[in-house]
Amino acid sequence: SEYVHSLDNNHLVLGGIEAFVDGEYSDISGPDMTTGNNVDNVEIASGHLYRKYLKDQTSKEDLRHVIKTWTDNARTLNKPLIIGEIGFPKIEGIDREAWFKELLEEVRESEVSGVFLWNFSMYVGDPYAISPEVEEDRNMLKSLEKLIPRVTF
Repeated sequence: SEYVHSLDNNHLVLGGIEAFVDGEYSDISGPDMTTGNNVDNVEIASGHLYRKYLKDQTSKEDLRHVIKTWTDNARTLNKPLIIGEIGFPKIEGIDREAWFKELLEEVRESEVSGVFLWNFSMYVGDPYAISPEVEEDRNMLKSLEKLIPRVTF
């Protein structure tokens, strides 16, 4: 972050980390929200939120718990929170649109400052892609439109 600011001090820097939550978010280890974002020249707390990292991938309660924990951590750090990536793959039997809707509704009711949808793509073979070339994806974005105040392409 110090190096980035040496090149350009007019823009805010976020960490762009997975931001695991003390073994609760995932059995996978990695940087936790507080440690990973407690850096002087990182002005925005951030984390990447993928359903595959939840201990119970079907639990919307786990999803809500992570968002609450992250907002509490960001408040402690006195930084705004951006969920730097959210992604739910296309898996048969899982309602991806419902997961996006749940997450976006939770974000609207929380202190999260913003969310980056991952990954908007023209490539249709990626299970995480949200592609304008795929009718299901176009329909999903249209149905989520009221929860997404502005989409930038």
